[in-house]
Amino acid sequence: MSDSQITVCVVGANGLVGSTLVTLLAERNFPCNEIRKVRASEATSASFANIDLVFLAVSDERAAELAPLAVAQGATVIDHSGAWRFDNDVPLVVPEVNGELVTENTKLIAVPNCTIPGFTMAIDALNSIAKVNDVVVTTMQSASGAGRDGLKRYKDCGDVIAQCETFLENGYTTEEEKMLFETRKVLDNNDIKVAMTCVRVPVKIGHAASMLLSFETPVSLDDARSALKNYSGIELLDDHANDIYPTAKSAAGKDSIQIGRLRIEHDGQRLWLWQVTDNLRKGAALNSIQIAEQLFAV
Repeated sequence: MSDSQITVCVVGANGLVGSTLVTLLAERNFPCNEIRKVRASEATSASFANIDLVFLAVSDERAAELAPLAVAQGATVIDHSGAWRFDNDVPLVVPEVNGELVTENTKLIAVPNCTIPGFTMAIDALNSIAKVNDVVVTTMQSASGAGRDGLKRYKDCGDVIAQCETFLENGYTTEEEKMLFETRKVLDNNDIKVAMTCVRVPVKIGHAASMLLSFETPVSLDDARSALKNYSGIELLDDHANDIYPTAKSAAGKDSIQIGRLRIEHDGQRLWLWQVTDNLRKGAALNSIQIAEQLFAV
């Protein structure tokens, strides 16, 4: 297929992630001859006629219904919902971490929750110096992570809400469960331990995470900085002397994962870091476009 033949459909184009997808396709000069924008409620099998690539930015229920329809029409589907993330036949992809799972024969690809790209990229980078066995993380997630309704509800609420999504019987929330199980799938490591608390904060854009990583063997601060600095897609902002570290404002509108506040625990086997990601870009839309760029060799 030549570049000029790529025809794209964005379902949910009126939502925050969908509209960001449309914007980034233009910003990155993705080679398509048409972008068909469809509301989630209006999508049918006919929406995917003569379409090469479908981005789904819809609910789990709609994605479960629409993805097979699009694949049946011959399209490749990249899905932002949770509907397919744990299907054994569907790769859950962060391109920098496990992009090798995407091939030209892959017809349905799942995109992880918006907390996962930055989280797994940090772990993957540091795995290059010593194996990460355990992570304790507290996320501080922006209002836009809850969609347009959440943006209205949380941006100016003047409070910090120790709950993202709904509570489960075990006391964790559904968002927190995603941190564990999606991380394990992306990293292909069912042994890594993740203890998490996910918090909503009154910030428009930018998911932050305080991470404490435990390693199999001692690590040095210099090696950790080097591993992060040299990892594709990570921007290291870690200058304590000049009060330089990532913030939600510094990450908003950026394609990179920003990391700073590095410090080693006294045992030498635990490292603290602070990570911030634009949840609408690399946390969601950019991640899926990078998958598409790989698929179509853009």
